[in-house]
Amino acid sequence: MPVIAWLCERAALGQDIAGHSVQPATRETLGWHSVEPLLDHDYLAHTAYINNWDLVDVSCGPIVGGYLQGRDRAPLYGLARSTLIWERRIAMISTQQFLRSGDTRDLFAIAELLLSDRHDLIHKAVGWSLRQAGKRVDRDQLRHFLDTHAARMPRTALRYAIEHFDESERQHYLRIRPDISTERAESPGT
Repeated sequence: MPVIAWLCERAALGQDIAGHSVQPATRETLGWHSVEPLLDHDYLAHTAYINNWDLVDVSCGPIVGGYLQGRDRAPLYGLARSTLIWERRIAMISTQQFLRSGDTRDLFAIAELLLSDRHDLIHKAVGWSLRQAGKRVDRDQLRHFLDTHAARMPRTALRYAIEHFDESERQHYLRIRPDISTERAESPGT
């Protein structure tokens, strides 16, 4: 089963699996060459089986994002244009891996591509990713994105993206979006 292959790879790399830590193999033992066939053959060829938000969220960052770090990221844009929700979510969540090196270019570009998506799970992925970019790399880049796109962002994506801002800044961005009431503009978790 393809899902078993990527779970084994995560375990071999010492990455958490659904919140459970595992002991890593050494790079010399595993060899980085083993990730490429996993990405091409097992993971991306079997995205129909990576079919819920939890599987996507725990796997795509280290597998897809990790593999594409320092490589051509065109596969992400193909996934972002897919008719399958899980492939679109893989595209968005994978870009969070690039934040480790301070790279937000593809995260903001794919977020922009997905702004017109109709599915709530994509809205959440976009908002979460934007929030992470603002928290971990550059809040001013996030503000610039919001200044440009907040008026057309889905409600859920906008609220997720701004939840770490103070109340006055949240209110500012909620006012840009005309159909969102600002009477109760607290964070999504409150």
